[in-house]
Amino acid sequence: KDRAVVTTLLALLTGGNILIEDIPGVGKTTMAVAFSKALGLEYGRVQFTPDTLPSDITGFAVYNKDTGKFTFNKGAV
Repeated sequence: KDRAVVTTLLALLTGGNILIEDIPGVGKTTMAVAFSKALGLEYGRVQFTPDTLPSDITGFAVYNKDTGKFTFNKGAV
């Protein structure tokens, strides 16, 4: 998985985002944790299912009728 390691490093250096997809048991989580520890970064993991929506990840705004304003609820990221 040398290509995955190099691609991940390039994405981190350029400020990009990373979505790691592969079959179970090939070390995706281990690689992500190793990068985060080596670079002193925060680590977060999201388990996707077929019904996952973008707002589940990024968060969403809910209208509060008492205040007349929208309140943002953070997602997993």
